[in-house]
Amino acid sequence: MDAILKQLLNACHPLLPAEPDQYVDLTNVRGGDVFIQQICQDFDESTESITALFTGHLGSGKSSELEHLAHELLRHGPNCYHKRYFPIVINVLDYLDVFDSSLLEILHAIVAEISAELHEKEGIGLKAGYFEKRWEEIRSLLFSDVEVKKIDIPLWKGKVEIGLKQADRKTRTEVRNHLEPQMPSLISEINTLLIDVRNRLAMHNPQDGGPKYDNIVLIVDNMERIRQVAGKSQGDESERALFVDGATQLNALRANIIYTIPLGLVRSIEPQLEALYGRKPFILPNVKTFTRENHLRFQPGRDKPLKCFSSGLRGRIFVR
Repeated sequence: MDAILKQLLNACHPLLPAEPDQYVDLTNVRGGDVFIQQICQDFDESTESITALFTGHLGSGKSSELEHLAHELLRHGPNCYHKRYFPIVINVLDYLDVFDSSLLEILHAIVAEISAELHEKEGIGLKAGYFEKRWEEIRSLLFSDVEVKKIDIPLWKGKVEIGLKQADRKTRTEVRNHLEPQMPSLISEINTLLIDVRNRLAMHNPQDGGPKYDNIVLIVDNMERIRQVAGKSQGDESERALFVDGATQLNALRANIIYTIPLGLVRSIEPQLEALYGRKPFILPNVKTFTRENHLRFQPGRDKPLKCFSSGLRGRIFVR
């Protein structure tokens, strides 16, 4: 490996996506579709909520692309090609034990992040007595096994991190057994909450008199890193339980939403996933650094990220 490539590898944190000032648009050296432009166009043109699956090789830049998408969705004006959306990025690694997870915990993570983002960025506090009651039930079941952080402020005025992933499996199982029968009610309440969110975000923008935001977009990242769903074996069985058996629940949220999904699962059952979610999963192409035919170096793909590296950016993955 070239010395500068080793420097580049060692300068980056593999789990941190690129910040806006570190992002490098590698579309023309990936050799694939323009993900951000296409998904924004789909959001704009659809009269119903869209559920999209997004995948790619480990380290190919999925999180960086999703973070950049969130940045682009906030843009609004005559030079933008899409409506203005309020993006909410949910990193499931903040909430889940990837070796013992459930759809229930993913849904609660979505609710917690919606509340936190609205409070922190728009100063909006949500009235959600149903979810406050559910969190109180979780706390009573967990007792002292799990640390509850930032509990000095109400749940719907800030982010309360309940570390279920730090609890033992027995405790997590008790929580799931208590709450899973309420799954239909949970999804119904989330959709009611989403209606309230959209109404609150659609206030007039004083700059142009139009709505401040046209809609919201939920971006659920790192779901492809979930290795085991409760009650299932690791790997393929858990992946199918989450994305195939759980498709009805994942599709039931009435919002534009993107889920990351394992590439191997897409490769093996792409037609089935397309039928379940109503669209083909988007596969992020790798950056081309060698030609397939003769294995010669593809210099544009090698030069573009290195120019950014030589400018002095450090600490996060920006070669995306």
